[in-house]
Amino acid sequence: KYFYLGGFEIVGGSSLLKLGDCENVWIDKNLIHDGSDVGIAANSKNTSFLFITNNEIHDPGKNDPQSTSEGMYLGANEGKEIMQNSVIALNHVYNCRGTQGDGIELKQGSFNNWIVKNYIHDCNYPCITVYGTGNNSRNQIEGNLVLRSNDNGIQIQGNANVLFNISINAKGAAFSSQDH
Repeated sequence: KYFYLGGFEIVGGSSLLKLGDCENVWIDKNLIHDGSDVGIAANSKNTSFLFITNNEIHDPGKNDPQSTSEGMYLGANEGKEIMQNSVIALNHVYNCRGTQGDGIELKQGSFNNWIVKNYIHDCNYPCITVYGTGNNSRNQIEGNLVLRSNDNGIQIQGNANVLFNISINAKGAAFSSQDH
């Protein structure tokens, strides 16, 4: 609780930065790159009041082409772990390749999060993927710029307000809303 991590360069390892059972954590102004799987993972325990801001995250799975290579993996499949009441803002996320490669992926059941003004480009999967909240408070996806996805630019399952985003050169749809 009540932890700040700022101004670091984080290189190598599987998940470059792994957050467990935590709240009121601020991850700010870090360079996170060249790992073997995920840039920032918050998927092993419930998390709340995370503030992930002003980070540069690139090539998260560069060292293992079979990795999933997400820039950020927030929450867990089927709502087993959730992220709530958090802000993901002003980050630069790119070169997410590997077997999946979402830029920012917010998993099922995570709610009341604000993904705002991020610059995300060159991803295999959608630059931003957001699943439903399980009928909890909506997520807000606002003012992001996404470029050059090999899939959809932004993909939302539901329970989200999606406002003022720009999606350019996605191989799929610029914006897609579909059930997972």
